[in-house]
Amino acid sequence: MKFNVDMQYLLNTFKKMVYIPSPVGYPDKMAPAFKEITAELGLSATYDNRETAYITLEGEDASKTVLITSHLDTLGLMVRKINADGTLLVRKLGGTCLPSIDGETVTVQLQG
Repeated sequence: MKFNVDMQYLLNTFKKMVYIPSPVGYPDKMAPAFKEITAELGLSATYDNRETAYITLEGEDASKTVLITSHLDTLGLMVRKINADGTLLVRKLGGTCLPSIDGETVTVQLQG
């Protein structure tokens, strides 16, 4: 089976989704973009009670099932305190690996 891949569409879609603030547990900004993209592709999704999206595609051989998964939210941190020197005291949300984030650029988003 050969696929024609529109690399510009993939890049634009990737950028669109990556730039949407979507901290773990707050999918409200990501969900509409995901629904728009699935509609552009002629697909529809079903959702469970935790707002996990499922898209079913028919294949050539129904005797096998393949599952591909991805996060629509960002694994992140919760700011517990802003220290006097400007550093942040944080709590992990999701599977963040703290030793790998030193020096990373972050976006602090107010919730409430």
